Amino acid sequence: MHQDLSWSPTAFTGAYSVAMIVSGVAAIPVGRWLDRHGARGLMAAGSAAAILLVLAWAHVTDLAAFYSIWVGIRRRYGRRLVRARLRRHHHLVR
Repeated sequence: MHQDLSWSPTAFTGAYSVAMIVSGVAAIPVGRWLDRHGARGLMAAGSAAAILLVLAWAHVTDLAAFYSIWVGIRRRYGRRLVRARLRRHHHLVR
């Protein structure tokens, strides 16, 4: 992607960094939502969004759009980790 889009490695690193910050900030409200409502709806929405984000990523040409897509992908990845953790601790889930 670096060569195809002529973006600097710093731009790619910046997208990853911004995505990690947003993911960390979103963790608290997402955790609260999970406690109140469970994981089913969140997992379904995350899966559907992940499909759309990967398709968008395949066609990205704008750096700002790449940042937005990468933030979305990182948030969906975090939800995948929640699902794995819930499987391990299924006795704790209501």
